[in-house]
Amino acid sequence: MALSKTPRKPPVVEQSLAHVDLFAVADAATRQRYEQRCIWHWWNARAEILGRDGISDDVYFIIKGRARIINYTLKGSGEVAFDELSDGGYFGEMAAIDGEPRSATVLAATRTLTARLPASVFREYLTLQPQAAMLMMRHLTEIVRASSARIMDLSTLAAQNRIYADLLRQARTGGDSPPNTAVLQPIPRHHAIAARASTARETVARTLADLTRRKLLERDGDRLVITDLAALGRMVEHFRS
Repeated sequence: MALSKTPRKPPVVEQSLAHVDLFAVADAATRQRYEQRCIWHWWNARAEILGRDGISDDVYFIIKGRARIINYTLKGSGEVAFDELSDGGYFGEMAAIDGEPRSATVLAATRTLTARLPASVFREYLTLQPQAAMLMMRHLTEIVRASSARIMDLSTLAAQNRIYADLLRQARTGGDSPPNTAVLQPIPRHHAIAARASTARETVARTLADLTRRKLLERDGDRLVITDLAALGRMVEHFRS
């Protein structure tokens, strides 16, 4: 007789907003008051957390895991990825601010713990915490700049060069990385790059293989290393000019 499987229990994770930049600027007592007003929930991988055009306006904070922000094409046969958020990230803030329907769908990329805060409570917090409000304005400005760059890429670059540009946007410099290098960690999935660059996964695979052959890209464990940032940047700008 087959044994029944024991239901998988979520890992034990502290229910804290301390690693979310908006709440890190508040004192511990204030942060704890808002933690008590959150609704905490574990999502299985691939679960839909938010749907586009939904009328809810709560804000979600990622405590543990990853979430992908996407939209589907009109025929529903493909998707366009806008961002992938991990611990400390948040989404739903635009609907909480302007009251409009959701502008994108959010899926859990892995098993993910979120803290959900009602829009009215979120706005109250920003009003009482000027530092958090300034961080939010900077965050929204970054979204506008990233959107402008993406529109420019789609308008001026071929698929291969859009992939180069996406790698540059996702890469992190500094830390223990040598000068003129950058790291992507974890290694981005081909389908995620393809969705952001509006191309096919096969094109992504060929482009990354070509960069590896040219020694501009190399794998280092769970990291992808860009070995010459300047050269990759010149390759993008050459086709944009």
